[in-house]
Amino acid sequence: MTGSPSWTSTSGGLTALAQVIMAVMIAPRERGRYSGYIGAVFALATIGGPLVGGVIVDTSWLGWRWCFYVGVPFAVLALIVPQKTLDLPARKRQVKVDWAGATLIAASTSLVLVWVSFAGHDYDWLSWQTALMLCGAVVLALLFLLVERRASEPILPLRLFRVRTVSLAVVAGLLVGVAMFGATTFLSQYFQLARGASPTRAGLMTLPMIFGLVMTRPWPGASSPGPGAGRASSCWAASSCPAAMT
Repeated sequence: MTGSPSWTSTSGGLTALAQVIMAVMIAPRERGRYSGYIGAVFALATIGGPLVGGVIVDTSWLGWRWCFYVGVPFAVLALIVPQKTLDLPARKRQVKVDWAGATLIAASTSLVLVWVSFAGHDYDWLSWQTALMLCGAVVLALLFLLVERRASEPILPLRLFRVRTVSLAVVAGLLVGVAMFGATTFLSQYFQLARGASPTRAGLMTLPMIFGLVMTRPWPGASSPGPGAGRASSCWAASSCPAAMT
């Protein structure tokens, strides 16, 4: 119970750290290329997790707990090596952290996740608990938007969505993320529960999706510096990712 939240918070911190380092070291025009590389590695790790986890679970002298333990050395190295090797320019200035915005968006999304987790088990999908949680999530989301409009340094600048390319990329990322994480989560369970496959075999059955994602993810980022490539990259991602997952 405590291992999963701890590992999730650590991996989230590492992901944010990689984005911050990239923003400081790489010019904005070249950032899309490196984002594509990071996205390919992230997709490989996300889809390859069931395969590695299946092998660990099927190994008698390891067990399911090592699915969490195996990543600890890599996380420690990822935290220590940048501290020892990176020499980034330090720019000191007064900042104002948007604590209210961060709290509101975290509370809104968490309420939706709690509702999805317990609906259908502890209470019906159509119940007063569902209405209460959804209304609470909507209210918190609206408060978040109001706070972001008035914050001096918002955690999510709403002015970015006036740019058509940014809005298109957000929508495409949302759809692709739903497909990728949904397939990653439920395909392994389907192979094991419905088809009777072992954890290792269920991981092997997701290999075509791994290869498809690794081959298609780097191209949009690598081609983004070109003129007019933002729309083409978004269309490519929207069309190629479903094909990679089939």
